[in-house]
Amino acid sequence: CEHDMAVVFTTARTITVMHQGRVLTAGTPDEIRRNPDVQKVYLGELEEEELGA
Repeated sequence: CEHDMAVVFTTARTITVMHQGRVLTAGTPDEIRRNPDVQKVYLGELEEEELGA
């Protein structure tokens, strides 16, 4: 499990993003960078109900 995102984005073919113990999304590094839910979670703007919890 790697948390250095610079390393992850340059070495991984597929990334799985988890939030509160659940898979939020998975995709290529470029897809993850552009994913609005990933951006919101890491900026602290996504509420649990928006994730379908």
